[in-house]
Amino acid sequence: MKKTLIYIILAIAGLLACKSNQPSTKDTTKQSSTTKESSKEKEIVKIARSYVGVKYQYGGVSNKGVDCSGLSHLVYKDAGIILPRISQEQSKFGKRVYIGELRKGDLIFFGAKPGSKKITHIGIVSYFNNGYIKMIHASSSKGVREDVVDDVYWRQRYIKASRPLSI
Repeated sequence: MKKTLIYIILAIAGLLACKSNQPSTKDTTKQSSTTKESSKEKEIVKIARSYVGVKYQYGGVSNKGVDCSGLSHLVYKDAGIILPRISQEQSKFGKRVYIGELRKGDLIFFGAKPGSKKITHIGIVSYFNNGYIKMIHASSSKGVREDVVDDVYWRQRYIKASRPLSI
């Protein structure tokens, strides 16, 4: 009986301690407004997803076939933002962001080999949460698709990311 009572008191004390550490409504509102995605970010991802399934075509810039930089060029063009056509030039456009700061619509750049510094591939971030990243890109073997970036293949080839949106 005494042990049960002690466990109940400890449980109640634990719940009260957790409750007292909860952020106020004001704090919660502030947190959600800073992480809330913009309508332009949503638009970029929606447009990019509309290309999923399009076949890969080197130099392609249409819904009949695209390469990776053609895809990002088309998606941003459809959203009213003109990006350069080539991935190396696209990497110079916008503000550089670090991998931990990614948001939907950011561009993420890769090299052909692990540790490479030469940009040869680009994707559009479609999801980011606590380091879990998904991108929409044009795969030379599978066409436009959405893939998880959190694997050894992509991590070893990651070069940089940028935010072309002025938001």
